[in-house]
Amino acid sequence: MRRLKKPFFHLKDRLVVAYTAIFLLVMIGLMTGIYFFVHQTIQKLVDQSLSTQINLIRTTLETTADASIKNYFRSRAWSSLDVVSDCYDRYKLGEISEAEAKAQALQYIQTQKIGTSGYITVLSEDGKTIYHPFESKGTDMSSYAYVIEGMAAEETFIKYSRKNPSESIEREKSLYCVQFSPWKWYLFTTGYESELQSLVSIEDFEKNILAISFGETGYPVVIGLDGTLLIHPKYKGVNMINRKDGMGDVTRKAITERNGKTYYYWKNPEETQYRKKVTVYSEVEGFDMVVAATAYESEFMKPLYQLQWIFIGSVLLCLVLVIFLTQWISYSITRPIVSVKEWMGMAEAGDLNIRSTLETEDEIGEIGGYFNNLMDTIQLKQEELTASILELQETQQRLVEEERYSSMGRLMTKVAHHMNTPIGNAITTMSYVERETEKIEAALVGKRLNQGELKTYLLTVVESAHIINKALTAASSLIDSFKSLLLRSSPLHHEVLDLNQFLQDHYLMPWSLVLKDSIKINLIRDEKIYMDTYPELLLLILNNLTENSMIHGFKEGQEGCIHVEVRSKSKGVEIIFSDNGSGISIAEAKKLFEPFYCADNNFAATGLGLYAVYNAVVQILQGDIKYVGDLEKGVKFLIYIPSLK
Repeated sequence: MRRLKKPFFHLKDRLVVAYTAIFLLVMIGLMTGIYFFVHQTIQKLVDQSLSTQINLIRTTLETTADASIKNYFRSRAWSSLDVVSDCYDRYKLGEISEAEAKAQALQYIQTQKIGTSGYITVLSEDGKTIYHPFESKGTDMSSYAYVIEGMAAEETFIKYSRKNPSESIEREKSLYCVQFSPWKWYLFTTGYESELQSLVSIEDFEKNILAISFGETGYPVVIGLDGTLLIHPKYKGVNMINRKDGMGDVTRKAITERNGKTYYYWKNPEETQYRKKVTVYSEVEGFDMVVAATAYESEFMKPLYQLQWIFIGSVLLCLVLVIFLTQWISYSITRPIVSVKEWMGMAEAGDLNIRSTLETEDEIGEIGGYFNNLMDTIQLKQEELTASILELQETQQRLVEEERYSSMGRLMTKVAHHMNTPIGNAITTMSYVERETEKIEAALVGKRLNQGELKTYLLTVVESAHIINKALTAASSLIDSFKSLLLRSSPLHHEVLDLNQFLQDHYLMPWSLVLKDSIKINLIRDEKIYMDTYPELLLLILNNLTENSMIHGFKEGQEGCIHVEVRSKSKGVEIIFSDNGSGISIAEAKKLFEPFYCADNNFAATGLGLYAVYNAVVQILQGDIKYVGDLEKGVKFLIYIPSLK
């Protein structure tokens, strides 16, 4: 009976592993989803926080810049108003006429430049130009919104868009309007904001911007478009454009893209490892600078890291509970199964009286009942089988004896038949020679013998001797074949052979001495083949196959070639024997290995050669032989011989 393989994992272990794996997969999938959701949420909050800080920095910068520009415009406006008042006072004192006073005041105003292309315009109370660098005197500008707004109050600051006559696009402008009541003049001091950046001092808003913080160590940065850090807690005034570290990369990216977000790794001198930083940057339009907010991502991800440990702790706790519960459940399931397995083992060992003690009213109890029914049936069948075996043994012994005598009779009949032919031919020929000899003797005694009769007699003796020799040779071959069939019961000597040398010396060399010139043997071998086998059986196989090819395969005068290929195969050798002689039909091939079968009824053939080969290969050497040739291409045998050790 085939022994069942002992399982590497018992059922209980497989249940624990399966449930634990399912639990882990579900928990890992769930927690991975939560982790990435929280991670994405925190990242969005970080981006929003940094963007808010960027807007706060931009607002602070723009507010400070507006204040600086407003103060500049106010001071220039009041400076011009002071000059106009001074000219008016001189007129009042009688030093100059009113016309001269107005001319001197306008002459001063014409010399004023606000930024690169800014100027001061003087309008009358009805909105007409008294002085304008691009408009003729008396031009009505009362319909312009900024003029209406400026003349509505004694003093005001206005921002608006306008382009000079020589320009193609509008630009942001600012103006400060003051009123000189004695002459009812309105002085509009105006200029383009882009030309007044130099009025904005970093120091004016540096403290306010550095006061902005986010996270534990996050800080704001203001970068000039040339790569210089205008505001930074540590590296203010340092140009980062050519640095090879993370700050250099961020600086180049910020001044190139102007708006966006990036990540880089940074390690402060007092720190031991690099940490990931996130930086959001945005251009401040109208100023040659980019504001940025940067912070370590880990500072914002602390809740997520804490959540990771909570997840791990929860998984471990639940895992212990799952394993414990699974062990308990699986034990309650597998305990009766283990009992059934033990009972089956005892039954397999021969104890057919074993019975199940399971009495539960469930499927397990049903299995116990089925087991008991099975054992009852097996016990009954075994008793019946024992009786049948005893009867069969007696019948077999009787049949063996009968078959032995019957086989012996058939064998003796066939042996007698095959022996009668050559021996009968020999006896008949000897009788014929004896009669002819008596005739010659009588002629010799009567002195009637002539040369012609003697010559005829001698030829008859030679031919008869040839026939007798051929018949006795066939009988001898038949006897040898009978002897080969008895090799199985004879003592055989096995040894480890160097097949290359053995076949060269004991097979190829002897045959080369007796072969006709028209027939050759081609022996093909692997370089080194060592094998433990019976040498006499190996030679019997090859010699019988070779002799069959010589007798049945090649016609008189045919150029014949026998191929014997020997090659190593798993735990033995494979021999491919083939020739280019006459093939064998399909019908004949089916009878090749039957004893006393001969297809062409050749006088020299006994019909036992291939039967002896089959007996040696299959019965004694425990190998295999197959015929795979065809009628047109000659014979071909595939032989596998296993090594004895």
